[in-house]
Amino acid sequence: MDNLNFWKSRILISYLVFYSFVYIGRFSHWVAGPEIQQEFYFTHIELGILNACLLWGFAAGDIFHGRLAETYGMRVWILIWVLISVCLNWITSFGNSLMSIAIPWGLNGFANAAAWAPGVSILSQWWPKTQRGRVFGLVGVSSGVSMLLMWGITGWTAGEFGWRAAFRYPPILMGIAVICF
Repeated sequence: MDNLNFWKSRILISYLVFYSFVYIGRFSHWVAGPEIQQEFYFTHIELGILNACLLWGFAAGDIFHGRLAETYGMRVWILIWVLISVCLNWITSFGNSLMSIAIPWGLNGFANAAAWAPGVSILSQWWPKTQRGRVFGLVGVSSGVSMLLMWGITGWTAGEFGWRAAFRYPPILMGIAVICF
C-alpha cells in the first residue's frame, strides 16, 4: 500500500506543479494586452478579438483533447500539446497585425487546453470518488497559483523586455514543467 500511496502522491504533486505553470502560456495576453494595443493602435474590440480567439480555441480543445488523449495516452498527449502551446506562444510573439497574432493565439488556446481534460482523467484514475473532492480542490488551488505566477512572471517580463518577450520566455517554464510531469 505504501508504494501505491507514493505513486498517488507523486502523480498529484507533479500535476499540481505542472499545472501551476500552464497559465503562463494561456493568459499572457491579459498582461501584455496594453502594450500590444499601444504598439498596433488596436481598439478595445480588436484586443477582445485576440482574447476571444484564445477562449474559442480553448473551448474547442476541451472537446477534442479528452477523448483522443484516452486513445493515444494521456501523459504523452499532454506533453505533445503543451510543447505545441509553447511553440505557438513563440509564433504569436512575431505577429505584426491583428490576424498574425489572433490565428496563432487561437491555436494556442486549442493546444493549451490539452492540460485540463487528460490531466483530470489521470488524477481520477488514482483516487476513489470519496477522495476526489480533496484532490480537485488542490487542482483549483494550483489554478490560482498559476494565475499568480502568470501575472508575476509574465508581467515582469512584459514590463522589462516588452510584450514579445512575454510570449517567448515565460512559456519556456511551462515547457520545462510539462517535461518534468
